[in-house]
Amino acid sequence: MSFNLDVPALDNNPVLIAELRPSKIAEFIERIPFNNIFSAATILLEEMQILNRQKVSADNRTKALELYRPAVIRITYELRDLYINNTSYPMPAKVKSCASAAELLWLELAYGYKLAYLDYKSKLINARSKPAALVLQRAIHSLYKLSLVYYSIYFSPPSSIWADLHQLYYSAVQQGADTIEVQDTESTTNNVSSVELAYKQAVLTGLTNPQHLAKTDIQRVADYLSHLSESALLRGIGTTESDSGVFLIKLNSNQLPIPFTKKPTKPNAANDILLITLDVARKMHQHLKLLQEGKIPADGYFSSDALDLNYTDLLTYLIKQLGATPKRLFSRACKDHKVQLVFGITDIFQSLESSTKSLAKVSTWQVLNTSAIGFALRKFQTGEVSIKVGDFVAMKETSESGWVIAVLRWIIADQQDSLDIGLQLLAPSVSTIGIKSSKSTHYENALTLPEVAPLKLPETIVVARGIYSPATVFDIIQNGALTQVLATKLIERTANFERFQFSTL
Repeated sequence: MSFNLDVPALDNNPVLIAELRPSKIAEFIERIPFNNIFSAATILLEEMQILNRQKVSADNRTKALELYRPAVIRITYELRDLYINNTSYPMPAKVKSCASAAELLWLELAYGYKLAYLDYKSKLINARSKPAALVLQRAIHSLYKLSLVYYSIYFSPPSSIWADLHQLYYSAVQQGADTIEVQDTESTTNNVSSVELAYKQAVLTGLTNPQHLAKTDIQRVADYLSHLSESALLRGIGTTESDSGVFLIKLNSNQLPIPFTKKPTKPNAANDILLITLDVARKMHQHLKLLQEGKIPADGYFSSDALDLNYTDLLTYLIKQLGATPKRLFSRACKDHKVQLVFGITDIFQSLESSTKSLAKVSTWQVLNTSAIGFALRKFQTGEVSIKVGDFVAMKETSESGWVIAVLRWIIADQQDSLDIGLQLLAPSVSTIGIKSSKSTHYENALTLPEVAPLKLPETIVVARGIYSPATVFDIIQNGALTQVLATKLIERTANFERFQFSTL
């Protein structure tokens, strides 16, 4: 297997000489204006770029990087709060700048540790040594954090990230350095990590399809999986007790793992390994059961407000991604036409009411492909829309057709100012209602989706998040008629809406 890491070229005659004295680096870090996060990011990035563009011994480079790393973590976490808490997409320019600054810092930190490892490797220094194991773990961790930046802004990580992750892990395994423990304050396992643990965390997070999650949920998933990474198993090619929760990793590729049942060719034992997530799924099932009973697991994996944050929905999603092989129910068909979309309950309500139709925000999208249950769409010039994963969406294919209802399941962006989204169809039509509980003094705008008898789907009500409560009696007003209904079952809750079954009283 060839070894070709993505690193910058080194200048044999640099204009600026990198500072390598630990005391001077410590003084430099103390002078960083952390109260001005953008200036802090720029100053630190420039200093690291000087270090990573010239030849420096692996030991000196590592010592410098270990001093810079806490500052990188501090700055990028503050930047992360800014771009994650802006939940709409596309992002405002300032939010984009936050993500870009975090991206560059993690990229540069990864460059440094990869350069240090290449130096160790070229000098045939035993990778079983603590210094070599440290730089391998740090490089993988930095690449993982870099991938999280991309996930959080709905960009697909560059393929070079996966190529480097696989190569670094493979090299560690070949040298017996994959399980050597190194100290890391970023680790959730008593401040101890390893190459294997960092690699499993990166792979598990990638397998959750983060583009299907709300921004804040992406970080919650990453934090949660940091506790569960130890439970995942990496092993060579061989027989398994079940195909569920088994993924094939091709270490000589630049791709994410794939479900083992979907392997296109016979696995190659020299370069391929298996990731088995059955124990991860079992722990998630245990946590889900406790949360459904209104109990927060006592293992410290969850915050004290976990019940309010609806981790039950998140764990249900994760179990589907990591505990069973995903299956496509319907084939896709390529299409080439345009559709109109309206996002959110408020705008959908307005588009259906003749008195407010002109107020609704309608956008036009290009159809990429369709299946029996959904659409993949693309839009250029994305500044006119503001969307989130989990948005309720109304769609129509022509100006004459009626609105069909869907949910925005995923977002993928690119550098060309285009946006791809995936919609899952829910209902062929929709109606407007007003709704209020006995505790409320006014009616809220809401929608009803009709029964779909062939699929045995009952009529449901859709409200903004926070309105639904189990076994609650609601007053409904529709076309001037007043009725009462009892909420009987929550069908789905996203960051933006709740959909529930009901019975008429």
